[in-house]
Amino acid sequence: MLIYLLKSTACLAILFVFYKLFLEEQNMHKFKRFYLLAAIALSFAIPLVTFITYIQVPITMYQTPLKYSNINTAEISAEPTNYWPYIIWSIYGLGVLIFSIKFIKNSTNLFNKIKQNPKQRLQNHTNVLLSEKTTPHTFLSYIFLNKEAYQHKKIPKEVLLHEITHAKQKHSLDVLLIEVLQVAFWFNPLIYFIKHAIKLNHEFLADQAVLSQGADTINYRKILLAFSSNATEPHMANSINYSSIKKRFTVMKKRTSKRSVVLRSMLLIPLAALLFYSFSNQKTEEVLVDNQASHTNKNIGKGASEKMMQEYRTFFKKYNNAKKKVIDMTYYQRIVSIYDLMTEEQRASVTDHKTILKFPSIDLKNTTKKAPTPSEFNSWKNKENFAIWIDNKYVPNSVLNKYTASDIVHFNNSYVYKNARSSKFPQEHQVNLFTKQGFTNTYIKADVNTYNSILQNYNSELHVFKNNSEIYNDDLEIKNVQLKKLYAEFSKEEIEKHNIVFPESIPVKNSEQLGLVIKEEKQDPLETYKKEYNTYVTLTKQEPHYIHRSEAEKKKIDDLFTLLGSLYFSLSKEDRAKVKTANPPILPYVMLIKNGKTEYKKRSELTAEDKKLLPPPPPPPAANASLKHNSKELKKAWADWTKDATEYGAAVEAYSKGEKITKEELTKLYDKTMKTLVIYNAIAKKEKIGSNIVPPPPPPLPASNHKQDSKELAKARAAFKKDANAYGTAVSKYRKQGKGTKEELNKLYKKTMKSYEKCSALIKKEKGAAPLPPPPPPAPPIKE
Repeated sequence: MLIYLLKSTACLAILFVFYKLFLEEQNMHKFKRFYLLAAIALSFAIPLVTFITYIQVPITMYQTPLKYSNINTAEISAEPTNYWPYIIWSIYGLGVLIFSIKFIKNSTNLFNKIKQNPKQRLQNHTNVLLSEKTTPHTFLSYIFLNKEAYQHKKIPKEVLLHEITHAKQKHSLDVLLIEVLQVAFWFNPLIYFIKHAIKLNHEFLADQAVLSQGADTINYRKILLAFSSNATEPHMANSINYSSIKKRFTVMKKRTSKRSVVLRSMLLIPLAALLFYSFSNQKTEEVLVDNQASHTNKNIGKGASEKMMQEYRTFFKKYNNAKKKVIDMTYYQRIVSIYDLMTEEQRASVTDHKTILKFPSIDLKNTTKKAPTPSEFNSWKNKENFAIWIDNKYVPNSVLNKYTASDIVHFNNSYVYKNARSSKFPQEHQVNLFTKQGFTNTYIKADVNTYNSILQNYNSELHVFKNNSEIYNDDLEIKNVQLKKLYAEFSKEEIEKHNIVFPESIPVKNSEQLGLVIKEEKQDPLETYKKEYNTYVTLTKQEPHYIHRSEAEKKKIDDLFTLLGSLYFSLSKEDRAKVKTANPPILPYVMLIKNGKTEYKKRSELTAEDKKLLPPPPPPPAANASLKHNSKELKKAWADWTKDATEYGAAVEAYSKGEKITKEELTKLYDKTMKTLVIYNAIAKKEKIGSNIVPPPPPPLPASNHKQDSKELAKARAAFKKDANAYGTAVSKYRKQGKGTKEELNKLYKKTMKSYEKCSALIKKEKGAAPLPPPPPPAPPIKE
């Protein structure tokens, strides 16, 4: 406020000095009238103007880990009460009160004169005839005259014309404005100077009007001297003033050329520019530029996913339908982040969260400390009246005996109404006390701690995302938005002081990441598939064979094989007929696991012992299909499925035994097997061949670690194992002995999958990673 007042006063002073030097004595009175009013407005407005300069600043990527032990936090002691603001505001308030009373008194006197005296209404004004002797003066459209002098025509017509000009040009409005400003800024001497200049210019305007009507200048001067020598100037009214007569006489003789008017007016342009440059506010804002933008997930900037949109709508649907409105603020922040991710079109399709829920902005780090007095501290030891928390942790009241009042730097004391008390906390008051370290963690570092907590979860999920087959992850996108939003609110000093790390961008999972070539997002899907297929064929035909390559090279080929599967299913039926499907890179070999070691052999080279190591494919049902009734296309599709299902079954068996095979490898085999199954079913449907597909075997769960599993998860695992065994036994009897029906198997399968879903949800919740997808259902076999 002080800076604003100083700037405003400086602006007004410069504009007033310019007026006195270049304008006051010039015969350009109408221009001067509006100049003085504009000078007041500009002096108040210019210090409020802010020019913002935006500069792009690359985001600092700190690679060093956070070390909280190295962060120094300054101790904030309780400051003594500063009484000067109270004294200054009291003096200011007293001044406003005095000048307000004066303004009201003067206004009342004028309106009482109008009300209590006879009036003579004329075309553009009203004469108020007073019994007491008074100098003619004007307020609004009322001209106050001595009744006797007016009726006996002792008032010269020049004086009457002078006052009529004041009324017609509404000079009183200018005076009222400056009087109101004088009430608010009574301490500013410039207001009084400006007020005098405005009223003097009103006299110039009235004099100009009289002389323009043909009045004799010398005679008019004598009249002014006669009427002003013994006159007193009424407040808030325009009247003839003796103190200004000499200057008025000088101005009457002054003649100002049009050229002079233009030149003096032109001087205002550099003056205004100087004032804006000198007294406006200059602000530089940094726009953070993410140097990793080229590596971010391709969905960023393309809006929220459909799953996010549904989550957003569901949240507010439940909120609007709830009788008791209770908000989980952590989850609400997630909803806000989803809204931030939306495109303009998506936002137009939903309700803006700010129109439904409005929360006040709380800046915890700028919280002023409130230390307790010794008497307050001792009163909290009463366990009947107070429940105590120290640094957000509940403690018995007796613990306060280990502290002194000086140990507590801040406290919150909340009164608890009867209907809100519980059996655990029946006290009337709940008091949260903060030590120096607790205050720092809870208030000073509140935003930093929130940021680091989200960042820790984000980094863990990002690590899992990088090593699995997911293409997109909603939770990662939401946390990424939350982190960037929080990071933008930190100052440079906070970032450096607390070593705040900018979140790593979400990597793109496509062929560019694999070192392959898909450069254009809007390529023809068919051409894209052909291009990737040719690349894959080239890679797999190169020597050495896939099984003899490094793990990095295998991963590159495996990722491309998975990508081809995804691209294949994005093609239309017509386009699928124009391309070939990719063969697994392991062919013509099969993978064997002997004594925990992986070996590769061609099928033609397998011994009887080797074949025993190959687990059977997922159990096919009995079927009536006959080879002679099936086309070559269907036979090939069945052979492909059998081969993929066998390979996948072997991988599942190895995984179940805890042998060295990853979830990512199993997922790729699963996708591959499902692809051949979809192809088989499509051909079978086309050739109108019925199928009697048995539900698939239940999926395996990750190996259990009883020390880490909760009781709930251990119980869920046991239930799943029991259901899976029952289902496996039923499938075996159905295949080998013909016992049971497909309906019974379906019923057992649904029960098993229900326990599987419950168990997998708990695993994801407790361990942060979901278990494997279920094996694919078997296709009807074709027998010779």
